[in-house]
Amino acid sequence: ISTSNQMIQGKFQGKYDRDDVIDLMTSAVKRAKNLGIKTIGVNAEDASRTSMDFLIKFANAARKAGADRIRYCDTLGFERAFRIHFRCKDLTKAVELPIELHTHNDLGMAVATAIEGAKGVIEEGQDAYINTTINGMGERAGNCDLVSTLLALKHAVDFDELGLLDPNIDLSKAWQISKYAEHCFGVPIPVNQVGVGENMFAHESGIHADGMLKDHDTYELYDFTQLGRGEKILNENSPKKPLSLYASTKLKAESFLKGKNSVIFRLGTLHGVSDRFSRIRMDLVVNILSVKSMLGEPLNVFGGEQWRPLLHVKDAA
Repeated sequence: ISTSNQMIQGKFQGKYDRDDVIDLMTSAVKRAKNLGIKTIGVNAEDASRTSMDFLIKFANAARKAGADRIRYCDTLGFERAFRIHFRCKDLTKAVELPIELHTHNDLGMAVATAIEGAKGVIEEGQDAYINTTINGMGERAGNCDLVSTLLALKHAVDFDELGLLDPNIDLSKAWQISKYAEHCFGVPIPVNQVGVGENMFAHESGIHADGMLKDHDTYELYDFTQLGRGEKILNENSPKKPLSLYASTKLKAESFLKGKNSVIFRLGTLHGVSDRFSRIRMDLVVNILSVKSMLGEPLNVFGGEQWRPLLHVKDAA
């Protein structure tokens, strides 16, 4: 339920005030308890624009009614990392309940605010929960991206020493999951998407390429193998560095098929197309293979009679 003045006035138009909001919330929590719900989380919509005094009052009322955790929503992506850290820290200290973080990316800070808010909760001895979405999909500019959050918890300065990331999380599935979501949503992954974007492990600058070839830690915070990706890409503009040193991810289709059943698919016959279009065509090939690898079963994609088989890949094992 909404807790900020803007939300209460703008949405309810005088029908409810702050006291009514608390009454409605506590009634719902008690009803859920009576129905046997084991875990109840109370959502404070627009918590980031809610005064701390009222937010603490709201959260304490939820706890007394039987809530198990409070959900701090940065509904408009309004927060700053420094601010949310201390607000969540103060809220946790006052309420003594786990806090769930739900952040939006309107200012490009969804991941930063989520992990800093969670850190404030943990510092007060409570568990923190971070809501994430695959590829950051969500309302407007999106929500907190799953892969970005995991990488930040694992590699960001100070966080890497806290050991907050569950060791059972298998990051090697990250690229496949992200590509699968891209296929399902019909929304391309941005080329600069953290961890899984096409440019994430591409190096064009001569200085960067030279350093990369000597030691990848020079210009990469984490390795592509952690994310289950294909091999690195050296852009053709990288001076004096042969492309053969690294094969493009797009041309490593067999890596998705190792130990899998054969895949047959068909793509349209293209005549007189540019290299750029051919590259897009190969992207589609790899997208299909990654979906197949994710599902663990053959995937067949067919067009009309004018389409011809482009590739038939047998088991690579």
